[in-house]
Amino acid sequence: MLSEMAQRHGVGADALQAFVDGVLRRHIFDAEALSELMAPLDLGWKARTQKELALMEELTPLLHKLAQGRDISGLSVYEQ
Repeated sequence: MLSEMAQRHGVGADALQAFVDGVLRRHIFDAEALSELMAPLDLGWKARTQKELALMEELTPLLHKLAQGRDISGLSVYEQ
């Protein structure tokens, strides 16, 4: 599932898995790590922001499911 998501958003599957693992390990959303995940796409800030939002729209429900009800600090920024 993550590898398909990575492909849809143009990021490395291993990098996305590491990002998700880091969020779940610490229960803290790391915006800096998200920026690093998107860095290889070499996008301007506006395009990168749009890509980050699209990825997080798809990733947020999965993170909640994987966290099994535990709160992930900072993730609420991406929730409507």
